[in-house]
Amino acid sequence: MKIRTEFIIIMLLFGIILVVIAASAIITHQKLLKTSQQENLAAIIAQGASELSYLSNDYLIYRENQQLSRWQSRFASFSNQVANLNVDKAEQQVLARNIKANEQRLKQVFDSVASAVGGPSQNRRTALDLAFLQVSWSRMAVQSQGLVSDASRLSQLLHQQMDQLTKTRTILMYVMLGLFGALLLASYMLTYRRILKSIVTLQARTAVIGSGNLDIVIEEKKNDEIGDLSRAFNQMTINLKAVTASKADLEREVTQRKQAEEDLRQQREWLHVTLSSIGDAVITSDTEGRITFLNPVAGTLTGWHLEETLGQPIQDVFRIINEKTHAPTEDLVARVLNEKRVVALANDTALVTKDGREVPIEDSAAPILDVAGNVTGVVLVFHDVTEKRRAQQALREAHQRAAWLARFPDENPNPVLRASADGSVLYCNPASAELHGWTCEVGQLLQNELFPLVGQAMAERRELQQDVELGGRSYSVSVTPFPAERYANVYGREITERKRVEAALRESEKRYRSYIEMTEQLGWSTNADGEVAEDIPSWRKFTGQSEEEVKGWGWSKSLHPDDLEHTALVWRNAVATRSNYEVEYRIRRYDGVYRHFLARGVPVFKDDGNILEWVGTCVDITERKRAGDALQQRTIELQQLTETLEQRVQGRTEEVEAANEALKAEIDECARIEIELKKSESDLRQLSAALLSAQERERKLIAQEIHDSMGASLAATKFKVETALEEMGDDNPQTRAALGSVIPIIQGTIEEARRIQMSLRPSVLDDLGILATINWFCRQFESTYSNIRIKKEIEIEEHKVPDSLKIVIYRVLQEALNNIAKHSKAAVVLLFLRKTDQKVQLVIRDSGQGFDLEETYSRKGTARGLGLDSMRERTELSGGSFSIESNKGKGTTIRASWGL
Repeated sequence: MKIRTEFIIIMLLFGIILVVIAASAIITHQKLLKTSQQENLAAIIAQGASELSYLSNDYLIYRENQQLSRWQSRFASFSNQVANLNVDKAEQQVLARNIKANEQRLKQVFDSVASAVGGPSQNRRTALDLAFLQVSWSRMAVQSQGLVSDASRLSQLLHQQMDQLTKTRTILMYVMLGLFGALLLASYMLTYRRILKSIVTLQARTAVIGSGNLDIVIEEKKNDEIGDLSRAFNQMTINLKAVTASKADLEREVTQRKQAEEDLRQQREWLHVTLSSIGDAVITSDTEGRITFLNPVAGTLTGWHLEETLGQPIQDVFRIINEKTHAPTEDLVARVLNEKRVVALANDTALVTKDGREVPIEDSAAPILDVAGNVTGVVLVFHDVTEKRRAQQALREAHQRAAWLARFPDENPNPVLRASADGSVLYCNPASAELHGWTCEVGQLLQNELFPLVGQAMAERRELQQDVELGGRSYSVSVTPFPAERYANVYGREITERKRVEAALRESEKRYRSYIEMTEQLGWSTNADGEVAEDIPSWRKFTGQSEEEVKGWGWSKSLHPDDLEHTALVWRNAVATRSNYEVEYRIRRYDGVYRHFLARGVPVFKDDGNILEWVGTCVDITERKRAGDALQQRTIELQQLTETLEQRVQGRTEEVEAANEALKAEIDECARIEIELKKSESDLRQLSAALLSAQERERKLIAQEIHDSMGASLAATKFKVETALEEMGDDNPQTRAALGSVIPIIQGTIEEARRIQMSLRPSVLDDLGILATINWFCRQFESTYSNIRIKKEIEIEEHKVPDSLKIVIYRVLQEALNNIAKHSKAAVVLLFLRKTDQKVQLVIRDSGQGFDLEETYSRKGTARGLGLDSMRERTELSGGSFSIESNKGKGTTIRASWGL
């Protein structure tokens, strides 16, 4: 079988299997989506059945058209949801049929009850009693419970089917991955075993044929493409043997051809190496102006590589312009091809490189001629003349600088002279002629102050520098000798101002030293190591030491021996940290008496940051020390007096301790009472919570009793009166009018009973939960107070609100909205109920007039009202936190939160 046929069969088989598995996966995914939709629908149906039960109960009690319309509207939506049930499995279909049957029976039961308790009927003769209501209630409850049970069971079965479909889809994905691996393995086996091995064998045999052995025969094993190729090679060797005279002639012809090709290759290589090795850039082109060669130097200059330029027009690579005008120059290649002679580049020619740079170049273009003298191309030879241009520019600048230097002495504002070895003036610049004291003429002798300097410099053959006074001004004079030429150059620079500043500094230093010598303090200065280098008259005067004795570390000999070690330690620390120096020590006076001194010093830094010297003073603190000793003596005496006083106080202390013991007993008693108060407060809080719970239970029982007993009795009474009116003829109009007037009273009583029931405990809270209760209460509130609009943001699910908090949330909401209706004058109320950070948070914010919290809480008794305290107490007793934010004219915000 052909390899191509085998490959097609494998790919076709793999494709069929892959399509089947992919289709199965897609169908499974679609079934999974459908099952998910049906599961959600079943859950919605279960919830709808519960809502219908609640609405039917409400209608049976109050028998109003509004309840009837709501039930019919909800039942229409419920019927549409039941009609959309579409399941596949038998057990699911049975449940779906049961749901649809129960739906119809529920409709029939409700219609029969509605027709029995509905408007006037001429054919009805029996009065509706309490037993009829209970039977109707039971029938609808049975149908509703059946719907809820079947819908919940169907939802559970659909969820199980979803799990099974998910597993099936996962298995199909793994099977698909395994199929891909099998395809790779099959492809490898086919390629390696059937193709590669055969090709390797065929390659070895063809290599033998390529070496010249035409007698070998390639084995033809299989009837496939490899076999066809083997037969083709065998036929080729037969044909080669038929057309070739002999193997020796063929080998000789091949050898000669190879030798010729080798000679041609060597010649081309030599030419290529030669052109590539020369220092100039070389570009060659054919007669059409297309590049055939570009050596490395040309590539470097132009920015192009040989591979990029072969076959390209030479004008695209060798772009030349006039360096000054930047205008394009003439086409050298065209000119050479037309004139068939060497053409030199024009002056000021610049090459534009690939990246846009301009490089000045020089050289020529020449035609390439064959043996017959025909032009076969053009060669361009050029080189970079940037360095040449730069050298020329530098030479021009050097000439200009030399000319400037030649004019320099005349332009120098300082005096410049040239004098011979005997002191005659050979040259003097204009500045020297204008400065007083430097007046000179060529041929005259130098001034008396300058003449010795020139002679000394010429004799010593070295440059001399000295400050001199000329014409009342100070100058720094530098003499540079040229002994071989027997002349010297004299340069002057005025330093009069610098001399004045130095003199002022010396005078200031002198005044400073005089001040130090006159003051009672001992001034001192040392070098960076602490050694005295200058005379300190104040120190010598106090200690009686001579100047030589003070120099170096001699000053320390006047210190008390007991203070030397501590003084040296403080000094070393100051030097190491480069910080201020302060220490107390005793100095021996000239008469042998030691006086106490406080020495302070600061470092003086040089420009490079190193310490230049230390300067400071020593202040005599002997009297201060004596005053300190006297103060210490007085302190001791005061301490003795204090001890005596303490003994007197000790007696009083014992009396105070006795009083403290009695006070401590009172404090303990207060603490015990406080603990008991806290316990009583805790018991009171628990009692309050229990009372609230009992109150809610009692409210629930009363509401349920009103609903089940009074509501049903009033409804039955109304039905009986209406029935009596229907059965009564027109013979007794007074009785009909009296009975007719009773019906509105009964209806009002029913409404009042319903209001009392809902106020005590709304049944929707127990039947549908807190979210439905909030929606119901807000609708009731807006219908009562039409000028107030409530915006709700409910961000929590019903099952996440604990049952114990539902009645608390409702009571807080009820009280807050009632307060808003009474006091706030608000137009909009924002209501938030959400779950954040493991907390249930209730926020009620109005846009009303607000109030002053401090003023409200400062009121006494009933003037403050009980609403705020009631909300806070309910919230805190249920384990939550409560806060109110309000300002006059800015509305009020009530926050309550409970941890989960």
